Amino acid sequence: MDGTSPNPYGIFKDGGFLDSYAITANTNGGRKNTFHGFEGEKFVTIEESASWRIDWVMVSNPTQSLQVKSCQTIRTAAPPIYPSDHYPVIADLEMAPEVIQAGPKV
Repeated sequence: MDGTSPNPYGIFKDGGFLDSYAITANTNGGRKNTFHGFEGEKFVTIEESASWRIDWVMVSNPTQSLQVKSCQTIRTAAPPIYPSDHYPVIADLEMAPEVIQAGPKV
């Protein structure tokens, strides 16, 4: 690590990975946070930025072998019960047909 990215998200970005959320230009109704501290929609973030979206689906080379079709943060809940203090993140990925036909590299 060369010190240019002091956070895990930056380390992935510096390593050539792309954020599936950003690729799909997702807005989630304006809310970006994935951490909610068991408060759900009542949780107030200090800053609505990528740093508060602490759960990601990162992909490499998404234009050739793997395409990101969608990515969303699932905010469905039954307050006051939450299975986690983070919202789940789901990405729909599609593998290129030629990759599927080639099969796994052994």
